[in-house]
Amino acid sequence: MKGILTPHHLPHDKVMKTQVQNPLNRIVSRILLGLILCGGLINGKELCAQTANKTGYTSVEYILSLLPESKSVEADLESYKKQLTARLDSKMEEFKRKGEDLQRNHQNMNDLERADKQEELQILQQSILKFQQESERSMAKKQEELLKPLFDKIQRAIDKVSEQYGYAYVFKAEALLYAKEGDDISNLILKELGITPPPDPPKKK
Repeated sequence: MKGILTPHHLPHDKVMKTQVQNPLNRIVSRILLGLILCGGLINGKELCAQTANKTGYTSVEYILSLLPESKSVEADLESYKKQLTARLDSKMEEFKRKGEDLQRNHQNMNDLERADKQEELQILQQSILKFQQESERSMAKKQEELLKPLFDKIQRAIDKVSEQYGYAYVFKAEALLYAKEGDDISNLILKELGITPPPDPPKKK
């Protein structure tokens, strides 16, 4: 049973430097083990047990940041965010202008005119609040739409690496309290994606 990656696996405040709220969910890639390898070996049972328990881990956020497509997705999200912000600013400016007009001229208005202006401001205020809520949902939907192909691509790479190297489970790095450095399969995944892994930082003495 293979794990499924979705854009909800990333926090909204970190993905593509835009709003993201939910933390990364557990990433598990499960594969069938080769029984042929175990059959016909003297210590076959021990080898099978070891292979069945072989685990690795990776950071999807790290892999995502190195995908060439990420820059394009980031630019598209930023552009969409600016469009929504511009529309909201326009509504806010209209509300401010009409509110100031009411303050200046309310003494020259009769009760009916004043009530109409106040009602107009209330309706506009409700419209602004509604637009803010809809903008958040729209931004989240757009983000999911743009990131899904990238997550699908990463998931396919995880599946292929797991099958090739015999990993029964692949976990999310951020969820691990302890892990051996040798179990990090991020570089294998990057190579499968056609990306040259960046050099490791020099170790402190």
